[in-house]
Amino acid sequence: MSRNRILALALAALALAALAYWQLRWRTPEGPLTYLSYSTGGGMMGGHSSSVLEVADDGSATLTTSSQGWHGDREATRVYEVDPAYLDQARDIVERRHLVHASGLPMSDLFPLDADTWTLSFTLGEYDHYSVSQYQVLDAGSRDGVGELAALMAEAASSGTLLSETLSPREVFLSAPDGYTYMFEVNDSQAATDLCEALPLEPSMEVRGDEVVLVLPTPLDVTDAPKATGGEAGTLAYRASTGELVIECAAFEPEEGLYELGTTDAYYVEDIAQAGGGACSLWTNSYEW
Repeated sequence: MSRNRILALALAALALAALAYWQLRWRTPEGPLTYLSYSTGGGMMGGHSSSVLEVADDGSATLTTSSQGWHGDREATRVYEVDPAYLDQARDIVERRHLVHASGLPMSDLFPLDADTWTLSFTLGEYDHYSVSQYQVLDAGSRDGVGELAALMAEAASSGTLLSETLSPREVFLSAPDGYTYMFEVNDSQAATDLCEALPLEPSMEVRGDEVVLVLPTPLDVTDAPKATGGEAGTLAYRASTGELVIECAAFEPEEGLYELGTTDAYYVEDIAQAGGGACSLWTNSYEW
């Protein structure tokens, strides 16, 4: 084959590749936008946030936001009813900023360390799923499109109707004498708050029959704490008369002056009961600022 022939074939292949690229680049996405998610997180503080805009079967639209300031904060989740027109506006941005094409771009070889990251995901119709992240080499238009969509969801939240708001449970951890760590979810009473604010502590742990007992250095405010009226193994309670933190390792009967602070998975109760007495530590990753 002559050199000119080879060159002509190479140029033809290049032209076809360029044509395919531009067809993908400028093609019109098909189907309505039914789901849009934008999440950020990472960095040295470890916090994250996310927003999810989606359509329901009846045609209504909801926006769910979750945020955690840093890895020690409780995560706040809010659900809003929003105008379905926001889905149409989001789809217009997806098309105008060529984000379907951007989702097919390769990942960069450069990855930031200790920096916030972001990911955008969306669905057209029922089955066409796309995702764009900061690790792809995006042009200015696509990057601007991501920013527009993030701003649009923030606007939807500010104008929407709040349907529900929840906080993730606070968590207290017990590092027992057996070397294992056990987690308890604690309630929102003032007594549980007092406990979290007093941590970390290194009390002595004692096994008394079906109870594991730890003596706290300061009393807890039980004004609004629910009474431990008897229940299943795994209850974390506070005995006000003695200032003791009590882990119930078996079903127990009501006791005057015993207040419920939280629970642990019953699966771990036997291990806690067999951890033995001795030095231990209590700590938490849940703080209120």
